[in-house]
Amino acid sequence: METVTPARTLADVVLAPQTRSTLDQALAQVRNHHLIFNRWGLGERHTSGQGLAFNFAGPPGTGKTICAEAIAHELGLKLLVVNYAEAESMWFGETPKNIVATFRAASEQNAVLLFDEADAIAMPPVLGRRPAARTRKQFDG
Repeated sequence: METVTPARTLADVVLAPQTRSTLDQALAQVRNHHLIFNRWGLGERHTSGQGLAFNFAGPPGTGKTICAEAIAHELGLKLLVVNYAEAESMWFGETPKNIVATFRAASEQNAVLLFDEADAIAMPPVLGRRPAARTRKQFDG
């Protein structure tokens, strides 16, 4: 896990207009979280899952990490970069614990969390293992 003080900004990121518009809307939701979930009462109807997740996809070198850094910069937060392969364990039950600890660290540091090389999460299970499903259940539970 690496903590990064973001230097890149959204001006450094090249996005299609529709993608940029979607990103701007998502950032507005983050900036107005208290208003939306507390003052407007949406938090009463949605008591969990109030976070926001971005899924960047593309081959190496397309700017996924730069975009995450720019988002953190825009929000005035640190960026916590985790290589998913390093969080995954060969020991049964350890991967979910590692992932939960990572989310906890991001929360405690008030940081944007980036799972780099996270395509491993979406890969088909090997030997019946489904770490992402177990992790989500453990984190939501």
